[in-house]
Amino acid sequence: MPTYRHTLGTNKRFHRIHIPRTAGRFFHENIILNKFIEEHEFTYVFKEGHEVVHFHREMYKKYLDVEGIPNFAIIRNPVDRFISSSMFLKCFHKNFLDGQSDLQEQMESDEFFNILDNIHHYNTEMINWFRPQVEFLDRDTYIWKLEWGLGNEFGRWIADKLKLPSFPIRKVSYVETEYIPEDDKLEPTPKLIDNIRKYYADSDFKFLYPDQ
Repeated sequence: MPTYRHTLGTNKRFHRIHIPRTAGRFFHENIILNKFIEEHEFTYVFKEGHEVVHFHREMYKKYLDVEGIPNFAIIRNPVDRFISSSMFLKCFHKNFLDGQSDLQEQMESDEFFNILDNIHHYNTEMINWFRPQVEFLDRDTYIWKLEWGLGNEFGRWIADKLKLPSFPIRKVSYVETEYIPEDDKLEPTPKLIDNIRKYYADSDFKFLYPDQ
Protein backbone atom coordinates (compact mmCIF):
# COMPACT_ATOMS: atom_id res chain seq x y z
CA MET A 1 0.00 0.00 0.00
CA PRO A 2 2.29 2.72 -1.21
CA THR A 3 1.79 6.44 -1.40
CA TYR A 4 1.63 7.96 -4.87
CA ARG A 5 2.55 11.33 -6.33
CA HIS A 6 1.21 12.87 -9.53
CA THR A 7 3.83 13.49 -12.21
CA LEU A 8 1.97 16.14 -14.21
CA GLY A 9 2.72 19.19 -12.10
CA THR A 10 -0.22 19.01 -9.68
CA ASN A 11 1.95 17.59 -6.87
CA LYS A 12 -1.08 15.66 -5.63
CA ARG A 13 -0.38 12.75 -3.29
CA PHE A 14 -2.59 9.95 -2.02
CA HIS A 15 -2.38 6.68 -0.17
CA ARG A 16 -3.75 3.39 -1.49
CA ILE A 17 -4.77 0.91 1.20
CA HIS A 18 -4.23 -2.50 -0.35
CA ILE A 19 -6.45 -5.06 1.35
CA PRO A 20 -5.45 -8.46 -0.08
CA ARG A 21 -7.77 -9.88 -2.75
CA THR A 22 -9.60 -6.65 -3.55
CA ALA A 23 -8.33 -5.93 -7.08
CA GLY A 24 -5.19 -4.27 -5.76
CA ARG A 25 -3.04 -5.05 -8.78
CA PHE A 26 -5.72 -3.76 -11.17
CA PHE A 27 -6.02 -0.52 -9.21
CA HIS A 28 -2.25 -0.09 -9.04
CA GLU A 29 -1.83 -0.49 -12.80
CA ASN A 30 -4.52 2.11 -13.43
CA ILE A 31 -2.91 4.50 -10.99
CA ILE A 32 0.35 4.25 -12.94
CA LEU A 33 -1.49 4.71 -16.25
CA ASN A 34 -2.96 7.93 -14.82
CA LYS A 35 0.53 9.37 -14.38
CA PHE A 36 1.06 8.72 -10.69
CA ILE A 37 4.24 7.10 -9.41
CA GLU A 38 4.97 5.21 -6.23
CA GLU A 39 6.96 7.33 -3.83
CA HIS A 40 8.79 4.22 -2.59
CA GLU A 41 9.22 0.69 -3.87
CA PHE A 42 7.62 -1.61 -1.31
CA THR A 43 7.32 -4.93 -3.15
CA TYR A 44 8.43 -7.76 -0.82
CA VAL A 45 9.50 -5.30 1.88
CA PHE A 46 8.52 -6.28 5.42
CA LYS A 47 8.18 -4.43 8.73
CA GLU A 48 7.55 -6.37 11.93
CA GLY A 49 6.74 -9.41 9.82
CA HIS A 50 4.07 -7.64 7.74
CA GLU A 51 4.45 -7.00 4.02
CA VAL A 52 4.37 -3.23 3.52
CA VAL A 53 2.09 -3.40 0.48
CA HIS A 54 -0.57 -5.02 2.69
CA PHE A 55 -0.17 -2.87 5.79
CA HIS A 56 -3.24 -2.53 8.02
CA ARG A 57 -4.10 0.74 9.79
CA GLU A 58 -1.81 0.38 12.80
CA MET A 59 1.21 -0.31 10.59
CA TYR A 60 0.74 2.30 7.86
CA LYS A 61 0.15 5.00 10.45
CA LYS A 62 3.38 3.97 12.15
CA TYR A 63 5.62 3.63 9.10
CA LEU A 64 4.18 5.61 6.17
CA ASP A 65 3.76 9.33 5.53
CA VAL A 66 -0.03 9.31 5.13
CA GLU A 67 -1.18 12.16 7.33
CA GLY A 68 -3.22 14.82 5.58
CA ILE A 69 -3.53 13.11 2.20
CA PRO A 70 -6.51 11.23 0.72
CA ASN A 71 -6.50 7.50 1.29
CA PHE A 72 -8.52 5.00 -0.71
CA ALA A 73 -9.56 1.41 -0.15
CA ILE A 74 -11.48 -1.12 -2.20
CA ILE A 75 -13.39 -3.54 0.00
CA ARG A 76 -15.07 -6.83 -0.86
CA ASN A 77 -17.82 -9.09 0.45
CA PRO A 78 -16.09 -11.04 3.26
CA VAL A 79 -17.18 -14.45 1.96
CA ASP A 80 -15.88 -13.77 -1.55
CA ARG A 81 -12.67 -12.30 -0.19
CA PHE A 82 -12.07 -15.29 2.09
CA ILE A 83 -12.62 -17.82 -0.69
CA SER A 84 -10.28 -15.86 -2.95
CA SER A 85 -7.66 -15.74 -0.19
CA SER A 86 -8.00 -19.44 0.57
CA MET A 87 -5.46 -20.31 -2.12
CA PHE A 88 -2.83 -18.90 0.26
CA LEU A 89 -4.24 -20.96 3.13
CA LYS A 90 -4.22 -24.15 1.03
CA CYS A 91 -0.63 -23.56 -0.05
CA PHE A 92 0.44 -22.89 3.53
CA HIS A 93 -1.42 -25.96 4.79
CA LYS A 94 0.22 -28.16 2.18
CA ASN A 95 3.76 -26.92 2.77
CA PHE A 96 3.91 -26.13 6.47
CA LEU A 97 1.06 -27.85 8.30
CA ASP A 98 -0.39 -31.33 7.93
CA GLY A 99 -0.63 -31.33 4.17
CA GLN A 100 -2.07 -34.84 4.07
CA SER A 101 -5.32 -33.91 5.82
CA ASP A 102 -8.41 -32.50 4.13
CA LEU A 103 -8.29 -28.73 4.63
CA GLN A 104 -11.79 -28.31 3.19
CA GLU A 105 -13.21 -30.63 5.84
CA GLN A 106 -11.20 -28.97 8.57
CA MET A 107 -12.30 -25.47 7.63
CA GLU A 108 -15.89 -26.65 7.73
CA SER A 109 -15.44 -27.55 11.40
CA ASP A 110 -15.97 -24.91 14.06
CA GLU A 111 -12.87 -25.96 15.97
CA PHE A 112 -10.28 -25.90 13.20
CA PHE A 113 -11.61 -22.72 11.59
CA ASN A 114 -10.42 -20.84 14.66
CA ILE A 115 -6.84 -21.49 13.58
CA LEU A 116 -7.16 -18.07 11.95
CA ASP A 117 -7.12 -16.49 15.41
CA ASN A 118 -3.63 -17.90 15.99
CA ILE A 119 -2.22 -17.86 12.50
CA HIS A 120 0.39 -15.29 13.51
CA HIS A 121 2.21 -18.09 15.31
CA TYR A 122 2.83 -19.70 11.92
CA ASN A 123 3.07 -16.93 9.36
CA THR A 124 2.71 -13.20 10.00
CA GLU A 125 2.61 -12.38 6.29
CA MET A 126 -0.59 -14.40 5.91
CA ILE A 127 -2.44 -12.63 8.73
CA ASN A 128 -3.56 -9.72 6.58
CA TRP A 129 -5.02 -11.98 3.93
CA PHE A 130 -7.68 -12.90 6.51
CA ARG A 131 -7.63 -9.88 8.80
CA PRO A 132 -11.03 -8.11 9.01
CA GLN A 133 -11.14 -5.29 6.49
CA VAL A 134 -12.26 -2.79 9.11
CA GLU A 135 -8.76 -3.02 10.61
CA PHE A 136 -7.31 -1.54 7.41
CA LEU A 137 -9.61 1.47 7.28
CA ASP A 138 -9.24 4.85 8.94
CA ARG A 139 -12.09 7.21 9.76
CA ASP A 140 -11.37 9.34 6.68
CA THR A 141 -10.77 6.49 4.22
CA TYR A 142 -12.63 6.77 0.93
CA ILE A 143 -14.26 3.36 0.45
CA TRP A 144 -15.36 1.69 -2.77
CA LYS A 145 -17.01 -1.74 -2.83
CA LEU A 146 -15.70 -4.16 -5.42
CA GLU A 147 -19.29 -5.24 -6.07
CA TRP A 148 -20.00 -1.79 -7.53
CA GLY A 149 -17.65 -2.53 -10.41
CA LEU A 150 -14.34 -1.02 -11.49
CA GLY A 151 -15.33 0.86 -14.59
CA ASN A 152 -16.00 4.45 -15.56
CA GLU A 153 -18.03 5.25 -12.45
CA PHE A 154 -15.12 4.14 -10.28
CA GLY A 155 -12.79 6.39 -12.29
CA ARG A 156 -15.10 9.38 -11.91
CA TRP A 157 -15.25 8.76 -8.16
CA ILE A 158 -11.45 8.72 -7.89
CA ALA A 159 -11.18 11.89 -9.99
CA ASP A 160 -13.73 13.67 -7.83
CA LYS A 161 -11.95 12.80 -4.59
CA LEU A 162 -8.56 13.83 -5.99
CA LYS A 163 -10.01 16.92 -7.69
CA LEU A 164 -8.68 15.84 -11.08
CA PRO A 165 -10.37 16.48 -14.46
CA SER A 166 -10.53 12.73 -15.07
CA PHE A 167 -9.14 9.37 -14.00
CA PRO A 168 -9.74 6.95 -16.90
CA ILE A 169 -10.01 3.27 -16.03
CA ARG A 170 -8.44 0.93 -18.57
CA LYS A 171 -8.41 -2.82 -18.98
CA VAL A 172 -5.09 -4.28 -17.87
CA SER A 173 -3.66 -7.77 -18.00
CA TYR A 174 -4.08 -9.76 -14.81
CA VAL A 175 -0.77 -10.95 -13.41
CA GLU A 176 -1.18 -14.04 -11.27
CA THR A 177 0.67 -14.50 -7.99
CA GLU A 178 3.96 -16.16 -8.86
CA TYR A 179 4.31 -18.62 -6.01
CA ILE A 180 0.70 -19.73 -5.38
CA PRO A 181 -1.67 -21.54 -7.78
CA GLU A 182 -4.60 -19.13 -7.92
CA ASP A 183 -7.12 -21.73 -9.04
CA ASP A 184 -6.59 -23.94 -5.98
CA LYS A 185 -9.14 -22.58 -3.52
CA LEU A 186 -11.61 -23.89 -0.98
CA GLU A 187 -15.11 -24.72 -2.18
CA PRO A 188 -17.76 -22.28 -0.90
CA THR A 189 -19.95 -24.93 0.69
CA PRO A 190 -22.87 -23.87 2.93
CA LYS A 191 -20.97 -24.92 6.08
CA LEU A 192 -17.80 -23.05 5.12
CA ILE A 193 -19.82 -19.94 4.24
CA ASP A 194 -21.55 -20.18 7.61
CA ASN A 195 -18.17 -20.33 9.38
CA ILE A 196 -16.90 -17.34 7.40
CA ARG A 197 -20.00 -15.33 8.25
CA LYS A 198 -19.60 -16.14 11.95
CA TYR A 199 -15.91 -15.22 11.88
CA TYR A 200 -16.55 -11.75 10.41
CA ALA A 201 -19.95 -11.18 12.02
CA ASP A 202 -18.80 -8.53 14.50
CA SER A 203 -16.39 -6.80 12.13
CA ASP A 204 -16.84 -6.66 8.35
CA PHE A 205 -20.45 -7.81 8.19
CA LYS A 206 -21.47 -5.53 11.04
CA PHE A 207 -19.79 -2.36 9.80
CA LEU A 208 -19.26 -2.80 6.05
CA TYR A 209 -21.89 -5.27 4.83
CA PRO A 210 -24.72 -5.10 7.38
CA ASP A 211 -27.39 -6.07 4.83
CA GLN A 212 -25.69 -9.28 3.71
